[in-house]
Amino acid sequence: MKTQQIGGNPQETLARALIESVKRLNQVRVPPVRRRQFDHALILNLKLWGMLAGDISDSNNPLPPEIKSNLLNLFTFVDRHTGALMQKRIPEKVDILISINRNIAQGLTQATGGISEDDVPEPAPLSDAEAIA
Repeated sequence: MKTQQIGGNPQETLARALIESVKRLNQVRVPPVRRRQFDHALILNLKLWGMLAGDISDSNNPLPPEIKSNLLNLFTFVDRHTGALMQKRIPEKVDILISINRNIAQGLTQATGGISEDDVPEPAPLSDAEAIA
C-alpha cells in the first residue's frame, strides 16, 4: 500500500490533485455512466481549476504574465466545456479535460521526474446513482 505525503512542494500537491481528478473523470467514462458520479467528477474538476485560477489571479503570484494568461485561458475553456458537459452528458467529451489535467500535472512535476497516475491512490467511488439514459 502506498502512502501519500502531505504538504511539501505545492506544484506536486497540485499535480496530485489534477491526477486524482483525472482518475475521477476516467471513472465516469466507463459504462454504465451514473449521473451523480458524472456531475460530481465534473464539479470537483471545475472547483480545482477555480482555485487554481484564483491563485493565478493573485497579485502576489510570481508566475510570468504569459503563463498566467495561458492558464487563465485554459480555466475559461475548462469552465465552458464543463458547462456544456453538464447540459449534455457525453462521456467521450471528458477526454479533453483528462488530457489537460495530465499535461499540466506532468509539467508541474517535470523537474522531479513527473508524476504518474500510479503515484496517486484511486479516489473512493461514489454510491450508485441514476444512470444517464
